Amino acid sequence: MKKNKKSPDINIKHKIVDQEIIISSENINQKGEVYSKKELWFKASKGQLKRSEESDYRNGLLVIDIFSEKNIKTYVKQKSEEKTFDIELTEQLVPFEVIDMALQKRIPEIIKNKKIELVLYLPLIAFELDANHLPISLSELEIVAKLEKIKTCNSILGEKKCVWISVKPTSFLVKTLLPSEKTTFSFIFLAESPGYLVEFYQGNVKLQLESVNWD
Repeated sequence: MKKNKKSPDINIKHKIVDQEIIISSENINQKGEVYSKKELWFKASKGQLKRSEESDYRNGLLVIDIFSEKNIKTYVKQKSEEKTFDIELTEQLVPFEVIDMALQKRIPEIIKNKKIELVLYLPLIAFELDANHLPISLSELEIVAKLEKIKTCNSILGEKKCVWISVKPTSFLVKTLLPSEKTTFSFIFLAESPGYLVEFYQGNVKLQLESVNWD
């Protein structure tokens, strides 16, 4: 990526509708076009995540996760293909669509212990595995979220202390078989409340927070 090239932006909006908090984020390219969108629905009374929905308009991808106490029901649609999966929900399991939120909640723990271990559920990998008649359990990857550094960064709130966290698979086999751009990520959060995600890296892709609004 050229240094003089502006990174894609993330715009985040919050609103409350019918006792639910809805957080939506849009990824915007250098032409000002929205190319993907994510929405999260929470119960306002408990802050409990009920549903996540992510759309990528570039390839016609739609991923919906519906959360209950014991499982996650995932619906994946890509162009004309549609599939539904049921995954058992455990304390350590985190769907890829909400990995940023899971890390955000555990920033104090990561700073204290330098790293935590989680199981990352990748619905797109499950989609590909099922299409090739392979067990979708292979889409659940053991990962380590590691504190890389704490630094001062420029954000929409000015210069703030930020936490840089890397996420990588722990399995040598996974790292050998899957390209790193599908399984290795970096997140930069504000160190203090509200702990916004200010930058995200996946392979050669970098996204940065541009605005946060409450409706």
